[in-house]
Amino acid sequence: MCYHSHVQGINALLIKKLYIVSSTADQYYYPVI
Repeated sequence: MCYHSHVQGINALLIKKLYIVSSTADQYYYPVI
C-alpha cells in the first residue's frame, strides 16, 4: 500500500473520513490534527 497510501493522502485533504481509516502511512504526509 505504498502507492495507494500516497493517493489516500491526497484524498485525505478532501475526505478526512477516509483519511482516518487509511491513516497508516499517510501520517508522514499529513499529520493528524
